[in-house]
Amino acid sequence: MLIPRLARTSFVAKKNDPKGKAPRQGAKWQLRRHRAKIRRQLLYASGAVGVVVIVALASVAFPNALQVPGGGIINRHMHIHPNLTIYRGTKNMTVPSQIGINASKWNNHTLDKWSLNGPTFSPLHTHDSTGKIHVESTVTRDYTLGEFFLVWGEPIGPSQVTNMKADSGHRLSMSVDGKNSTAWGGLVFVDGQQIVIHYDNVTTIS
Repeated sequence: MLIPRLARTSFVAKKNDPKGKAPRQGAKWQLRRHRAKIRRQLLYASGAVGVVVIVALASVAFPNALQVPGGGIINRHMHIHPNLTIYRGTKNMTVPSQIGINASKWNNHTLDKWSLNGPTFSPLHTHDSTGKIHVESTVTRDYTLGEFFLVWGEPIGPSQVTNMKADSGHRLSMSVDGKNSTAWGGLVFVDGQQIVIHYDNVTTIS
């Protein structure tokens, strides 16, 4: 069969062209590759969001799940307010203002590294004389009543609280949220906690 000269030349050129239909096939391949890349990016993004949501929910449901040795939680601020009331007999003994703020009432600096207010306040401090204790910390950990008394510079325990000593004529007792407690300095602070210490005369019955 004879092919016209011009048509034959065009056919041979197209047949020998290394590109041929390749440009259209290459474009389809590039499109499929681009779509696969987008799917992978969406998959990674959804996975990252899922991890963040799971961690957030876990931190609420299990607040100690991320706890590290020493009772701290990295990069998680703590801000709670337990309340302390001290009675000498029927008299309410004032818990001083400025504990952990005023230098004369800031006697222990062990906790300063966790202060939410830098060098201005101890993580455990008072702003007034109402007995409201401010726990403001860069980490969440088990802060205790004993640590607060260390900052204050006063003793606490079943034998002595501040200058009140238990002896044959006096006794010390403590209640937490209306229930008797023997935790004393080991009591861990909780938000809204009501801590009451009594120093009473011992009535001798003959």
